[in-house]
Amino acid sequence: MTSHSPRRACLLCATALAAFALTACQDKRIRELDVGISRDSAIKIMADGVQPKLDTIQNVYRHNRYFVQGREFDIYMFDAENRKFWEDPEVLDKELTPVVVVDGKVEGWGWSHMDDVSSKYGIRLRAGTEPTPTAPAPAPAALDSAKKAQRA
Repeated sequence: MTSHSPRRACLLCATALAAFALTACQDKRIRELDVGISRDSAIKIMADGVQPKLDTIQNVYRHNRYFVQGREFDIYMFDAENRKFWEDPEVLDKELTPVVVVDGKVEGWGWSHMDDVSSKYGIRLRAGTEPTPTAPAPAPAALDSAKKAQRA
């Protein structure tokens, strides 16, 4: 007969509960995505139930495209609230879900997958608590030139 320790049973319960909570927190549209579906199908799924705005992809906060090692990467930052970068630049990356499309097909989604893509291909998207930067920081040389001009 096999005996299970109460500690092990609690650990298994906690793990199952955490997995359920993570799944429950995801938007239903993200849960409907499948690896291998086309970019257009993914965009249609993400936009489900949202009234279209002109010239935007529904429920995508921002979109970045990269060409790395002969492959085309589209990173769609899904936002269940349908906010847009130019309307609300203070949205935190942790409020968004990256959807990774490679060569026109969904490869995966979520920050864990994006971290794997980042380390493998050098594509950098910051997941964190800082607001998304609205403009690139000036280069150090440009700062030095500006300081010298002020002194003169």
